[in-house]
Amino acid sequence: MNLRTLDLNLLRVFDAVYGTGSVSLAARLLGLSQPSVSASLARLRELLDDPLFERARDGLVPTPRADEIAVPIREGLALVDLASELPQEFDPAEVSGTTRIGLTELAEPLLMRCLMPIIEESAPNMCLFLRDLPDQDISTGLYDGSLDLAIHDQPIDGRQIRCEMLLRSPLVCAARPGWNSRHGPVTRENFSGFPFIDLKTKQRAHKKLDRSLAAQGCVRRLVYQTGGYWSMAGMIAGTDMLAVLPKVFFDEVGATFGLEEIPLPFDVPRDEAYLIWHERNNGNPTLDWLRDICLSVFRGNGAVFQGKDRDG
Repeated sequence: MNLRTLDLNLLRVFDAVYGTGSVSLAARLLGLSQPSVSASLARLRELLDDPLFERARDGLVPTPRADEIAVPIREGLALVDLASELPQEFDPAEVSGTTRIGLTELAEPLLMRCLMPIIEESAPNMCLFLRDLPDQDISTGLYDGSLDLAIHDQPIDGRQIRCEMLLRSPLVCAARPGWNSRHGPVTRENFSGFPFIDLKTKQRAHKKLDRSLAAQGCVRRLVYQTGGYWSMAGMIAGTDMLAVLPKVFFDEVGATFGLEEIPLPFDVPRDEAYLIWHERNNGNPTLDWLRDICLSVFRGNGAVFQGKDRDG
C-alpha cells in the first residue's frame, strides 16, 4: 500500500493515536468523536494489513510497522500544515489569541519579567495563559493540545515530545538581613544545627538535595513548610530560618526582601529547567517565535546552562 494514496484524514488519525497512545486523547486532539477515530483506525488497519497498535497497561503500543511509517507520515503532515499557513513572512504584530504555557512557579518570575516587554512591543494582541501543573497534566496537555509549551524541572518523556534544556542553576542558602554577622559562616559541621524552611510538596531539586546531603552524612533540620517559593522568601526575611533556593530565583527576590546569600558547604546537584513542546507544533510560526524568545531569555541570563560543568 502506497501511503501517498491514503486519505489525509486517516493519516492524521494515525499520527494523533501514535502521539498520544490513546484513542480518546486522539479524538479530543482532533475534535472528533471516539467512535469516529476508532472507525478510521480500523480502516487503516485493513488498508495496511497490520494491527498498528496493541493494547498495553499504559495505553496503545505501536507495532513495528507503525513505528516504521510514523516518521514519514509526521513529516508529510508537517509539510501540508506548513504549506497551508500564511502569510509567508511571520509578523508577530498580527498574532492574536491565547498561547497556553505550563510553567513552574520558579521559572515564572525570570521568564515573564523578560518576556512580557517583548510581547507588549512585538505582539500586543497575544494573550499568554500560564498554568502550574504536575508532570502528568503537562504530558496530557501537550498531547491533547490544551498546552502549547511547557517549562518544567525535568524532561517529559513521550513519543513526539521535544525537550531542550534552558538552565542549570546552583543552589544557595538564603537568610534574613544581618544573619551572617549574628551567626557566622555555615559549615559542614554546623549545617544540621540551623533551622530550615522548605516547600510543603518538595520539588525534585530539593529531593535530590536531601539525598545528596544524606550521602555526605548531613541532614537539614526542617522546622517549617510553606506552599510556594515566594511565601518562603517572605518567611526567611522575618525569621532566623534558612532556605535552600536556586540561585536564579534568589537573584530575583534577594534584593526585594534584602536577603543574604550564603554558599552551601556541600557539593550538591543543581536545579534544572527544560523547554518542552509537542513536535506537531514545529513549523507553527507563532510557537517557533515564542520558543526562540524563551531560549534567548534564559540564555541571556547568568544562570543559563552553556555546556557541561563540574556537576556533569
